[in-house]
Amino acid sequence: MQLLTSTRLIAAMSAMAGLFLMSPAVGRGASLVFYTSASGFNAAEPGLPAEGFNNANVTSGTILLESSPVSSATSNSIFAGGSILPGLTVSNLNPKLTPGLIVYGNGAIFGGTKTIGTNWFGDSLVLSFAPGVSAVAADVFAATSPGQTLAGSFTADVYNGSTLLGSTSFTEDKGAFGFFGVSSSTRITSVNLLYTTDDATTFADNIAFGGSAPPPSAVPEPSTFIICAALFCICIAAAGRRRSATR
Repeated sequence: MQLLTSTRLIAAMSAMAGLFLMSPAVGRGASLVFYTSASGFNAAEPGLPAEGFNNANVTSGTILLESSPVSSATSNSIFAGGSILPGLTVSNLNPKLTPGLIVYGNGAIFGGTKTIGTNWFGDSLVLSFAPGVSAVAADVFAATSPGQTLAGSFTADVYNGSTLLGSTSFTEDKGAFGFFGVSSSTRITSVNLLYTTDDATTFADNIAFGGSAPPPSAVPEPSTFIICAALFCICIAAAGRRRSATR
């Protein structure tokens, strides 16, 4: 009976461990600094290359649909091979929404240049970086059609792989552009941008990225330590009971 009870306890603890592993990972120990202006970011992270999509083959004032993702490997009528900076990939978050991206020509947004965004309202724009960078910034705006940008708020989620390093929010005024910037002590592999005020598409332009943060340490989360320790103690107790039962 004691052995059966221990077995049940081990099964219960294993189930708890599975629940912990299924939960989204949240980075611990990553040091993030968010910037609210391009001047502040550039002062802290000078000289980073920036992708402004100037090589996109899109006529001024017009819009084109584009398949997701786009990168330096993309070669089609809009982006010739190598026309996007290496290391950057732009995509939409929901792969079921196709075509996932939209490209605006110069002046399609008042005061704006060529830019890329999600083709679907409420879909996040994902900026991915290989093999990972220590700093990212972009001009961000929301629109429903050519014309002025919309007033409202955005969220930015910063990831290393599937681990969320941190999040922030920022705003833009109607007819203006928002700005997002972040630097990190842990490699940034992607940033998800989303306009949250209303239904619209999220755009990014002048995407600056670079630097080389060290890889994240492979230290288990505190919850993993606790679960493993508990399982170890239960196994030792069960083994002790089995030896007592055989005497």
